[in-house]
Amino acid sequence: MRTQMTTLLIALLLSTRIATAQPPAKPLDADVAALVKGNNEFAFDLYHQLRHQKGNLFFSPYSISTMLGMAYAGARGETAEQMAKTLHFTLSQEKLHPAFGKLMREMPDQVNVANGLWRQQGFLLRDPFMAVARQSYRAELGEVDFSNATTRDTINRWVEKHTRGKIRDLLSPADAGASTRLVLANAIHFKDEWKTVFPQKDTKDADFLVEPGKKVVVPMMRLGMHYFNCSLTANFKMLELPYADDRLAMAVVLPVKKGGLAELEATLTAKQMDFAFDCLTKWKMSSIILPRFKMQSSFRLRPTLTDLGMSHAFSPAADFSGIGASVPPLRSVVHKARIDVDEQGTEAAAATAGGWALSAGINFYADHPFFFFIFDKRTRAIIFMGRVNDPSAPIE
Repeated sequence: MRTQMTTLLIALLLSTRIATAQPPAKPLDADVAALVKGNNEFAFDLYHQLRHQKGNLFFSPYSISTMLGMAYAGARGETAEQMAKTLHFTLSQEKLHPAFGKLMREMPDQVNVANGLWRQQGFLLRDPFMAVARQSYRAELGEVDFSNATTRDTINRWVEKHTRGKIRDLLSPADAGASTRLVLANAIHFKDEWKTVFPQKDTKDADFLVEPGKKVVVPMMRLGMHYFNCSLTANFKMLELPYADDRLAMAVVLPVKKGGLAELEATLTAKQMDFAFDCLTKWKMSSIILPRFKMQSSFRLRPTLTDLGMSHAFSPAADFSGIGASVPPLRSVVHKARIDVDEQGTEAAAATAGGWALSAGINFYADHPFFFFIFDKRTRAIIFMGRVNDPSAPIE
């Protein structure tokens, strides 16, 4: 299997600098750096809200930020103020959306990003909003009839295409129907292999401690003596596993204390991860053991975003007048993600739908629950993040 990462983001309207041996070839654009910093802070805010659910967890904060960024282009008044605070948007509207466009273009060649916009026939969108969608987000534009069920099928096929078949039938009849006026979509796809693959012959079944007193037997991938960037703290080890495109990597954050993930999760912040990045040092790893794992997560994010301070966008007083006339409040934001990790690499897909009424050596044994994220080493943009509580858990 080759590494494949896909994330998709949809909104409906209704009636990070990594510590490396080589410095970056050029300075990171200041607006892009500010955007990434805010996006990553939002990622950890969101993680803190979602971590209370049981079991494995996986989502794409980059997709959620991008979709809500497009929606923010049409937000005004208190709605815009709350969205900016919740999403950690510190740039002005005039700078923010071009920064999203620059970030998209900054992504390595292995990361492909696509945006789409479908509007109801006769539903007029304001020219400035359309300009932002086209110029900053490079959105594909379409005019459709949402009263026809085939329109939803068209969008679902777009989702399936841009997630390489991993996310199907994202939109149900309840999500898109005759009252739908606009669909905004963002999709990101990443495909690669590990820079250093795990030899399949070395994979052996072994115990994984899910929680004190509960073990499961899962296939554990193994690497012998290799050099990897690693950061050591009193509470966790962070291992950087690069992909073949060396700008992309998975960071595995393993609690030192077995059974200590919940305690570690409570303290995770973007600033803490930045510090861990800065402390990354090339170590000779005596042995690395990582479970094969696959997971799928689904979320209804309206309550989460409301708790984070974005309630105005979902209220009758919501102001999205920058998008078009008579735009009602945001109704829902739905996110779905899947990831598969094996000896060759990673395959992942995610979809979000938002609806308004639219030395000698170190051992790294990941044999107990851990946190992880996949990121661009040049910009430090976090693309995917999650946790592995039980590698043996079936995908629903």
